[in-house]
Amino acid sequence: MLISYLNLRAAIGIFAILLPPVVYVVGYLSGTMLQPSISAYYHVDQTRDIFVAVLCAIGVFLFCYSGYPSENWVHKLMGLAAVGVAMCPTYTDKYLMTQYEKNIAVAHLVCAVLLMVLMAFTALVLFPKNQNATPMADKTKLQNAWRYRICGIVIVAALGFYGLRLGYYALIQQDLPNDSTLYWVEFIAIWAFGIAWLLKSHLIGSLITRFMPPRSRA
Repeated sequence: MLISYLNLRAAIGIFAILLPPVVYVVGYLSGTMLQPSISAYYHVDQTRDIFVAVLCAIGVFLFCYSGYPSENWVHKLMGLAAVGVAMCPTYTDKYLMTQYEKNIAVAHLVCAVLLMVLMAFTALVLFPKNQNATPMADKTKLQNAWRYRICGIVIVAALGFYGLRLGYYALIQQDLPNDSTLYWVEFIAIWAFGIAWLLKSHLIGSLITRFMPPRSRA
């Protein structure tokens, strides 16, 4: 009730965009190499609290956000998934995990996959669909819908690339990739998701209007 829905949209977008670079920079400054995934920063002492706090904040914002009726259930489910990702540590080879910790890591994977799928669905389907109910010019509605779709396509492309890569390693190499590719895939997907929310909050349009000089008229 204290935060307008536009500010809530902007907060979701800003927090999403900040998460990947912040955990990397804080980890790097503390002497930690780039991790295999963003979730792996949970197991870095200097970034654990940041990772959990930012994801929980995004989860609460999503759960509390009240948009179009067709969006609300997706937002609430995404919010729960984001909190699940934060509170259920991912797998690590830094120490010998117990069976309970491995089960928690499976729960983390389920929440992470659900979150990514809903992120793509939101940007690719829900946001463009609900443009029809927005009180603005038809041309602007069409432009915004395509911007959202581009963000969704980027998320799907990033996830599809990593899925194909996993398949290649599983079938050809008979192993799993041991590098930081997943970090960059998550980076791209989360940024596309964050940009979609910033577009929906009108923050990007407001900044362009404020700082870009108007076109000269003939």
